[in-house]
Amino acid sequence: GMLIAYVVFAVILIGATLLSTTFSSMASPEVIVNHLMASGFFIIFILLMATLVLILAFVFLSVAARTALIGMAKEGIESNKTSLGTGWINIKKHGFNVFGFIMLLGIVFIPIFILGFIPFIMISILDGGSFLIVLSMFLGISITIFIIALGYAFSMFAPQCIVLDSVGIIDGVKKSFSFVRNNLFLVFEYIIFAGLISIFIVIATFIMFFPLNLIARNSAMLRVAMKLFENLISILIGLIIAPYFEIVKTYMVADWKALEGDGAIEPLSLDL
Repeated sequence: GMLIAYVVFAVILIGATLLSTTFSSMASPEVIVNHLMASGFFIIFILLMATLVLILAFVFLSVAARTALIGMAKEGIESNKTSLGTGWINIKKHGFNVFGFIMLLGIVFIPIFILGFIPFIMISILDGGSFLIVLSMFLGISITIFIIALGYAFSMFAPQCIVLDSVGIIDGVKKSFSFVRNNLFLVFEYIIFAGLISIFIVIATFIMFFPLNLIARNSAMLRVAMKLFENLISILIGLIIAPYFEIVKTYMVADWKALEGDGAIEPLSLDL
């Protein structure tokens, strides 16, 4: 959708530029080329800004859905029933803090990811040899991914803590860290379980579309149509499966809070 919108916008903008230049008194080839080049830079700027806006919009919609799900799951735990109205109330009450948490992850993790490439860049500038260059890239990326994965694992329950306890961003991260620290095996079990489900979906989708892709391999139009249909099915599967992950995480935190309230300190176990 983004790609189609960009192409349509670019064609309209270039067409408008050509039309206005052609009917002007300076309709020379040089003028047309200069206008097109200027439009090209403008198009690039607009596309970058549009991409940024669309990413922020996607994050906001994802946060709204996640906050609503957590709030509805909380009400379901307490009263065995819920409604979309409860989700909307939680979006208005906690959506900003959950959105701030996602932005905090970006503010922290993106610089860490960039710093992971500094050893590779420095060795490349100093011409330290191909072996050191490859080694620095491998170690830098590996260490960076490990740090980011570890940080996310300890903070991944922050949205649940923010909604369930009605706390701010920092307190939500602290409570998430406390939950993971006291339930390491449970969290590891959940990550493995969620990962296996995700891998199974990818493999099942590949197997399902493999014969169709073979049939469409000799036609460019069919290949594009099949790829669009495959992506659509993958998105629909994700929209169906993803909410259950958030609900399971909510139940995990809620069960731990219930045990804490009873004075129990033993870790939980994931009842598959």
